[in-house]
Amino acid sequence: MGYMKRKEPDVEKQKEPILEHVKSALLKRYRLNFTKQDVSLWFLCKQEASLLKITNHACQRFNEAEDYGKRKEPDVDKKKEPILEHVMPALVNRYHLNCTKQDVSSLWFLCKQEASLLNITNHAHQLSNEVKVYLLEGTDDLEGFVVKGYGESISYKMRLPLLKDGVQLMKDAIIAKEENYPDGTYEKARLPFANAETLVHFTCLLGLFLEGSDFEKIQQEEPLDLPLMPPQKRNWKGGLVAPFASNNMLVLQQCPGKTGDNWISQGQNSSYFVQVLHNEAPVSMPEAPLLNLTNKSCHFSRKLRY
Repeated sequence: MGYMKRKEPDVEKQKEPILEHVKSALLKRYRLNFTKQDVSLWFLCKQEASLLKITNHACQRFNEAEDYGKRKEPDVDKKKEPILEHVMPALVNRYHLNCTKQDVSSLWFLCKQEASLLNITNHAHQLSNEVKVYLLEGTDDLEGFVVKGYGESISYKMRLPLLKDGVQLMKDAIIAKEENYPDGTYEKARLPFANAETLVHFTCLLGLFLEGSDFEKIQQEEPLDLPLMPPQKRNWKGGLVAPFASNNMLVLQQCPGKTGDNWISQGQNSSYFVQVLHNEAPVSMPEAPLLNLTNKSCHFSRKLRY
């Protein structure tokens, strides 16, 4: 490391003619007063290229996932019909309207749009009683689970490049830490931004919000049981999985390497483990139990695998 630090000024000096040349080209093209340091932001272009490569890889599978969603929609609608049938008489009695199942579905959709766009939330509960509103929410959870979530592995496998990219970043950080790289010479965080569907897929790729032995089933690509309908308790709830401004974080933790039943020794001075946070809250992973930081200890039984 001492050699690298000594050589850095020489390397920077050798890069200057190239940066000067590129700076002039950028000045002519964009009429901006770039400095050599601005040109060094080429690093960001490389990051963008990396992310675009990931995105293109995912797009190769996107059409397959979209086709699957279209194929499953009739099946999902059929499974939703008993709930809509159950809610429909309440609307007929309350508003004296000759509602159909499609009308119930449309009214529920409008209530959700009103809540999300105008922050008016009371009309949904006026649609029917609280129990039936929860049932309608259950139909949304059912659709999200089948079409966007765990219904078919292609839906979340398309996000595998994102996970691999994150794991590689953590591997690089471990090397940098072990070899005492100076701050600023390696990435400490990467913050990709995406839409809600990508977040749902990534959440499923991590195996979150599953029931019982479901994780073993998805490893074998076996079909999962559908989420339970209200009032039964269930882990999969769309409002919890992907609310507004939802996010996932993979946090690399460095824990003291000790021997004993409750500690994992890697043959080094420290061990590294991954903690998963969903909407800033720690959550358990099927193959990587949650870090126990309540007493500033690090108790982990397995490392993250993918």
